[in-house]
Amino acid sequence: MTGITARLKRSKYRRELLNKFLAHAVLWIIAGTIGAPFFWLVTTSLKSFREIFVFPPVWFPETLRWENYVKAWQAAPFGQFYVNSVIVSVVGVGLSLACCVLAAYALACIPTRWNQLVFVVFLSTMMIPQEASILPNYRVISKLRWIDSYLGLIVPSIASGFGIFLMRQSFLQTPIDLLDAAKLDGAGHLLTLRHVVLPLSRPIMITFGLFSFLWKWNAYLWPLIVTNSERMRTLPIGLAMLRVQEGMTEWNVLMAGTVFVLMPVIIVFIFAQRYIIEGVAHTGLKG
Repeated sequence: MTGITARLKRSKYRRELLNKFLAHAVLWIIAGTIGAPFFWLVTTSLKSFREIFVFPPVWFPETLRWENYVKAWQAAPFGQFYVNSVIVSVVGVGLSLACCVLAAYALACIPTRWNQLVFVVFLSTMMIPQEASILPNYRVISKLRWIDSYLGLIVPSIASGFGIFLMRQSFLQTPIDLLDAAKLDGAGHLLTLRHVVLPLSRPIMITFGLFSFLWKWNAYLWPLIVTNSERMRTLPIGLAMLRVQEGMTEWNVLMAGTVFVLMPVIIVFIFAQRYIIEGVAHTGLKG
């Protein structure tokens, strides 16, 4: 009997070991599939122009050509583009969080007979393509004389139906007892939001903040339409300026410019990834 038990344990251990090996193999394949294009981007930014078109492809350059980054930085006013992108993204994220938090708190923690209707209206905005709102937004911005300004770049994207939905689902998980205790202590809605609701929803706020930052940082169409001068352009538009419309594009310089655009996003993601996982685990679909 002891021998049979030992064989069963060994068999179970082998199955678990095989399952772990297969799971890690699949993860490594997925990581390689995702990481290979990024590795190619970085190595291409350090290649000579000739090495880009060699066949079979050269995965790593013979000589690291850091001057490609200097050429990319000098080909367009990337310094100004960086300033514009940082202002638009950081200020836009802050205002979006404030707007979505206040709206979500009203829908989740202040019961009225209109809550469900208003919530459905907010959700319906997620069905409208961004391209469909460009013309009315542009007309409003033009009437307000915000063309070629930070206000024109930031204000139209402050409200987010997705952000309100995400925050509301998180706020609904706040224990009712905590809300009642805050009310008994004489706390108003703003104090309850600040000291009770927001601390419990920090992971989901950071998650939405990161998503919002990515959307605003990578936005191309709206900044292209609403800006007329180089001093108000953002990084994605500056990256497009590196492409030659007629003739041969210097792909190594273009890839170096792409690295300039990607690095801040990667750095932000590295510091925020823990909160993303917590936010996904924390947020349910209750209500």
